[in-house]
Amino acid sequence: MPPINLSKERKHQVLSELSDEANKISTTFYTEPNFSSWKVSVEITLKEVFGENSTQLAAFKKLKFYSLSSFYPYEGNETAHQHTEAFKRDFETAKLFLKQFKNTIDKQTEVPLAVTKAYLPKIQWQGTQKELAELFVELHDKGWIDGINANLIADYFSHSNTIHQILKPHLDKQTNEKLYSEIRTKNFKSKFNQIKPNNRKKT
Repeated sequence: MPPINLSKERKHQVLSELSDEANKISTTFYTEPNFSSWKVSVEITLKEVFGENSTQLAAFKKLKFYSLSSFYPYEGNETAHQHTEAFKRDFETAKLFLKQFKNTIDKQTEVPLAVTKAYLPKIQWQGTQKELAELFVELHDKGWIDGINANLIADYFSHSNTIHQILKPHLDKQTNEKLYSEIRTKNFKSKFNQIKPNNRKKT
């Protein structure tokens, strides 16, 4: 999963909130609910900010917060001490990671929307491009949308690589009406002519 398109300020904010929450945790064992909840929140946030395959998320997941030398969490005072020390070490490392991750965000430049669009999943259109074009023409003609933006349709719908050509109108010189000859061809059968007009008044 690629990172979610969050602003630099929002990324810094969510990481700061996790750091603040960490400073409020006083437990010394990894199974305590307040720590477990925080740990899950960190993993979800790192996945959203940096991506599922990011080095940041991988580094955090390597932290165990318990002693690997002992299999059982409760096995006498010596083992309990080992787990406590391991938890303290990894927890401090986790907080240091969050600080470093914030510094990474601070050094980043905002990625233009044109670049991030490539990561967004497209709406999977189940019809033909001509049918997709007809849908938007009908929505426009019936007053449900103000205009038809072929660029946006191409960006966010699958199977739309020639939508610009299909949606290219020509003007009827007698009626001054936009006609879509690429849609309403000789054997054209409308799929969306039953859409009702929008009778609501514009505010």
